[in-house]
Amino acid sequence: MRRLAIPLAVLVLGGCGVTPAAAKSIFDPDIGWTTAERQELHLPRAPTRICHRDLTKAQIHLQGVIDRLGDPSEGLRKIFHYRWGSGWYDPCDGGRLHFAVVPSEAAGVAAARALIARRRLTPYVRFNAVRSTWRELGDVQTAFEQRWSQLEDDALVQDSADAERNAVQIDLARPVDPETRAAIRTWALAAPVNVVVHDTDAGNYAVTLL
Repeated sequence: MRRLAIPLAVLVLGGCGVTPAAAKSIFDPDIGWTTAERQELHLPRAPTRICHRDLTKAQIHLQGVIDRLGDPSEGLRKIFHYRWGSGWYDPCDGGRLHFAVVPSEAAGVAAARALIARRRLTPYVRFNAVRSTWRELGDVQTAFEQRWSQLEDDALVQDSADAERNAVQIDLARPVDPETRAAIRTWALAAPVNVVVHDTDAGNYAVTLL
């Protein structure tokens, strides 16, 4: 889920941890996959950029086409033993449906592509190599929310798991004090997944009910 807050300063952080890759950053070339492995399986890295385009009518129609041919998500989850980085529609790639593959599930890529071919979805689906599973991203997001629950209660933070960039995104509102910001960045450096921390100019993230 992408947030609308505009960052004043952006710090992209990760940490050392449970996966083969050591330094953690969405820009780090080491994501637990060797270049040779990715090339053999024709797996590009997940994008590091944020796509600011909206889905066009044609791309929304493409989602309907994929639904009619048969959403492959559950079949792919089984092939990857429920260890995957989730999926997303990418407006910057013609609205195609992307699925993220972690290193431990490389052996399932051929079967995954065969499933896509049987559903006649090959033109509409892409696979990307990523570092972390969706579950791992969610666990780190939950750990953040529990550790800084007061910021959550005061609506001074927004956090989300970003499948497209395979990262946890944390947006900090303007009133968050420097000491807390530093503590969050220190925590992010030790996280076992990519963590992106944004300083924003938002006063708070309270939702006004109409």
